[in-house]
Amino acid sequence: MIEQVRALVDQLSPEERRQLFEELRATVELHPFERTMNARAEVILEALARASDLTLRGIRGIIGEAAFLLEVVPALKKWRDVTPPGNHAYDALLEDDTSKVSVQCKMQRRIRGQAWLRKGLAVVEVQRTRTGNRNGQATRPYKFGEFDILAVCMEPSLGSWTSFLYIPERWLVRRTENKNLIEVLQPVSPQPDQLWTDNFDEAVQRLRSASSRPSVKKRKT
Repeated sequence: MIEQVRALVDQLSPEERRQLFEELRATVELHPFERTMNARAEVILEALARASDLTLRGIRGIIGEAAFLLEVVPALKKWRDVTPPGNHAYDALLEDDTSKVSVQCKMQRRIRGQAWLRKGLAVVEVQRTRTGNRNGQATRPYKFGEFDILAVCMEPSLGSWTSFLYIPERWLVRRTENKNLIEVLQPVSPQPDQLWTDNFDEAVQRLRSASSRPSVKKRKT
């Protein structure tokens, strides 16, 4: 039956397909987010199409995080998603037969819509989205020890939401003025090297090795 329906749809004009889509759309259960926003997906998408660059930066970050959780993690062998509910310094908590590993997901930065490269290296911004203070201290920076692995979505450069590069958190660059804080703008090798890997298991192996940050040859400007 479904093949017959497909054959009939192939014979429809673009206008007829749009009409059929609208009629079928009315019979499909709304996505939970549509119910939360009390708006159809088409309206939500139109609103996003009108959004500012700053808003879209946040949206892309959310998509990158969702892509990691919904597409990358299920494809990882041995790993189980045990992320607890609530707000944490990490986006995902994964577990294998050895231990749990916390992962913070970030997006490769863009400038004027293009992937940002400095001296041949990509750039990722590693800080919380919202500013704030607690007991007189800024809460936006990440402190070392808040997560185990940084996962950077390389969609701006590679065009795929499932393309990630990983690094142990302790190998990230420290702030000059406070060695306990992670530097905001981190350089990312576009290709796997001694610091960055596109293999999650290899990143975990580096994490568990307890080895110090390896030295990497400086790139020419």
